[in-house]
Amino acid sequence: MLDDATAAIIATDASCATCLFYVAGAKDNDLLGNCRRYPPVISSGEEMVSFPGIKTNDWCGEWTKKP
Repeated sequence: MLDDATAAIIATDASCATCLFYVAGAKDNDLLGNCRRYPPVISSGEEMVSFPGIKTNDWCGEWTKKP
């Protein structure tokens, strides 16, 4: 059985693909993208920064509908 929060997300299609902060990734992979809700983070031990990688069907509590 789904909890109320998960059921609400499914009912409203509040997934990363429909979020204001979602940016699509490589064209050859429709399922991957980046979340731009917060600034990029530095990967430990590496000299690069990146935004979190996400799937279009992921979700979080900070979803904001695209205009």
